[in-house]
Amino acid sequence: INVIFFSAGSRVGKCFCVKNEEKVETMKKALKSLLVAMLAVTVMLAFTACGEEEAAEKAVNSTMEALQEATLDEDSDAAKTLKKEIGSLNMPGLDEDAFVKALFGNMKYEITDTEKKDSDTVEVTMKVTNVDMKNAANKWVAQAKKDVTNTNSELYKAAVSGSTTKMYQVLFDSLFDQIDKNKSKTVTEEITVEVKKNDDGDWQMEPTSSDINKMCGNIMDAMASVQW
Repeated sequence: INVIFFSAGSRVGKCFCVKNEEKVETMKKALKSLLVAMLAVTVMLAFTACGEEEAAEKAVNSTMEALQEATLDEDSDAAKTLKKEIGSLNMPGLDEDAFVKALFGNMKYEITDTEKKDSDTVEVTMKVTNVDMKNAANKWVAQAKKDVTNTNSELYKAAVSGSTTKMYQVLFDSLFDQIDKNKSKTVTEEITVEVKKNDDGDWQMEPTSSDINKMCGNIMDAMASVQW
C-alpha cells in the first residue's frame, strides 16, 4: 500500500510541475507577443513622424526655392505674408516681381533641425544667408543724395521733369543696383518656421513677418532705419 501511495503521489507531483511549466511557457509567449506588438507600434510611430518631418522639409525646400526664383504661389501663406510686408514699405509704383528677385536672388539656406510638434505641425529650423540689406540700403540712400544734386543723373532729370512715377522708378533701379553691388557683404540668421498640414493633407510653410524679414537680409528693418 505504501508503494502504491508513493507512486500515486509522484504522479500527482509530476503532473503539478508539468502544469506549472505550461503556464510559465504560456505567459512567456504572451509577454513576447506583447513586446513584439509594442515594438511594432513604436517603429510605426517613428516612421510616421519621420515621414511627416520629411514632408515638412520638402514643403520648406519648395517654398524657399520659389522665393529664390520669384515663382511663389500667390495663394500660399508665405506669398501673402511677403506681399503684406512689401506693402508696408509704402513704395508706390514698385515692381514687386523685380523687388522679390532682388531680395531673394542671393539667398542661401540650410535646414539644421526638424521637430514634429503635433500631428499637423512641424517646426523646421534653418540658417539663412542673404545680402546685408541694411548696408545696401545705406549705400542706396548715400548715392541718391549725391544723384539728386547731380544734373547729369537720372534721378535729377526725373525730379526736374516732375514725374513722380519716373523718379520712383529711378530710385528702385538704384536700390536693386546697390543690392547687386554689395552682395558680397552678407548676414546669416537662424529662423524656426512652422509648417502645417492643411485640410487637403498638404504641408505648407507659414513664415511670420519676422521670418520674412530675416530671410531677405532684414530689409524691413533696413528701410525703417534709413536716414534721408
